[in-house]
Amino acid sequence: MAFCIESASTNSEATSPDFTFRTWIKSYWEEVPFKLSWLRLDFNYRWWRENREALRNFVLKAASEMNAEQGYMGFGYVNPLGVGAAGDILPYEKQLAKRFYGYHFDKPFYMDSPHPESRPLTFGMNAPTWGTLIGTRWLEKAGGKTTVLTKLNHPRIQVVELPHALWIEAGDDPSLLPVEEGIPPIYSIIAQALKPARAEDLDFLTLGQWDDDDRDVMTPTDSRAWLAWFDPDGSWPTPDARFWQPDPQAGMVRADEVPRPPNVPANTPCPTAGCWFTPAKPDSRRYFKQGEVMPSLGGDYGITIWQWSPDQSVPKL
Repeated sequence: MAFCIESASTNSEATSPDFTFRTWIKSYWEEVPFKLSWLRLDFNYRWWRENREALRNFVLKAASEMNAEQGYMGFGYVNPLGVGAAGDILPYEKQLAKRFYGYHFDKPFYMDSPHPESRPLTFGMNAPTWGTLIGTRWLEKAGGKTTVLTKLNHPRIQVVELPHALWIEAGDDPSLLPVEEGIPPIYSIIAQALKPARAEDLDFLTLGQWDDDDRDVMTPTDSRAWLAWFDPDGSWPTPDARFWQPDPQAGMVRADEVPRPPNVPANTPCPTAGCWFTPAKPDSRRYFKQGEVMPSLGGDYGITIWQWSPDQSVPKL
C-alpha cells in the first residue's frame, strides 16, 4: 500500500503552482530492500528569502525526527499537477540544466522503481545542490561523518550536524549558477565529498518516450553526465563550456562572499559580534556581543549549536 498527500496553490493541472506540498509513504515492492518515502515542498524564491530561517528550522527538525536519508534545497521546475502537462516540459528542463549549473532535477516519484538496477535512487544519492542532506546510510558509504566533515572544511561551506545526518549549504544563498560564470569550487568540494554515495544513473523522465518522439530530453547518457556536473573530470553541458571560478580562499573574494564565522557550540564565548541562531529552537535568532557566552537551550533537539545568521539586522526587543 501507499499513502499520498498532495496540495497546491492552484486548481489547474496544466500550470505550475506557486506552492506545493507533496508526500508519499510507501510500503510495498517487497523485492526492494529499501522503501522510498518522500516529502517535497515547492515555493518561490521571494517567499524563501522572507521565511528562510523558519523553513530551515523546519527542514532540520523534520530531517532529524524522520531520520531522513537524503534531501535537497535549490532551484528547480515546479511540475504541473497533471502527468501529461508535466511530460510536456521535459525539453525545457534539459535546456535549463544546460544553461544553469544551479538547476536541479528532483522527481522522487519517477526516480523510484521496483527495478533498482534502472532507477536506483534507493541505492544512491542525487547530485548535490545548494542545500544537501546526507543521512546515516550514505554517510557510511561516503567514509563516515568525520571523513565527510574533514573534506567539507571550507569557510564558505556551512555544515549542520544532526543526530543521524549532515545538512550542507554551499555559500549563503542558492544561485542558478549560469554556465558562463564558471563552476564555483565549493560545489565541486561538496560533490567530491559525497561522490562515493552518489547514484551512477537516474531516470529524469516524467514519462517514457515513444518510438517517434523527437523531443530533446534527458537520455541515460545525459543523466550520468549531469550527475557528475561538479566533478573535475565532468563533461556537462559540454567539455568546452566548463571552466572553474577562482577559489575565494585564494584571496579573490567578492563582496557577497565574505566567509561567515564558524558554528559555535553552547557555553562557548561568541567569536564575532552579530546575530546568531540555532536549529535547536525556532525563532532563536538573537544578537550576541563578542565574548558573550552563548547559552544551551536544551530540549529534545539535542546539543545546541549556534550559527551565524544570514539576516544581520538587529532583532527588536
